[in-house]
Amino acid sequence: MTLAWRNVIAMLVNPELRRAYAEVVLAEAVAKPLTDVQRGKALAKLERAGFIARSDDGTLTAPSESLTALLAEAPVRPVREGPQRFLTAEGQIDRYPANGEERRVFLAWIANETFTEGEILTEPAVNERLSVYGPDVAVLRRSLVDHGLLERTRSGSSYALAAQPGASAASEAPAASAPSTESDRHAEL
Repeated sequence: MTLAWRNVIAMLVNPELRRAYAEVVLAEAVAKPLTDVQRGKALAKLERAGFIARSDDGTLTAPSESLTALLAEAPVRPVREGPQRFLTAEGQIDRYPANGEERRVFLAWIANETFTEGEILTEPAVNERLSVYGPDVAVLRRSLVDHGLLERTRSGSSYALAAQPGASAASEAPAASAPSTESDRHAEL
């Protein structure tokens, strides 16, 4: 389980959570105490980092002010909305939406961001463009085809952005019968 550093700092600022954490740490320390040299080095590092403070009389404290300041300085990660909420900060797919309609909207967004209407691409070219969304381009490419967002020849050698319903008058025309040969299909792309 990965804890975000922001959450860790926020928990340490809370006096009750900090005490509870200290109790756990102290219970472990009793089982395996530090040597005087180890303790001295550790305290010096904590003091330099501002995690603990030494008063004039030599008493050590753990002030929360430095932690609160650290939280205030740190940028807050923007809340993502729409399709971007399924991407990492680097723009790679973090997860696919579980809801079927959300998945279709997400995939349509990727298709429209990645491909231009009318261009015909080879499979390697499609893979290269989809690679910005993560390493498993085959799954993404297949999902785009399965959802009718990307069309391909029967051989899978060429791909094109599928016409979206309502995009043009041609899309309102009745569907033609399936092409009889691969060359007919390629011409249709």
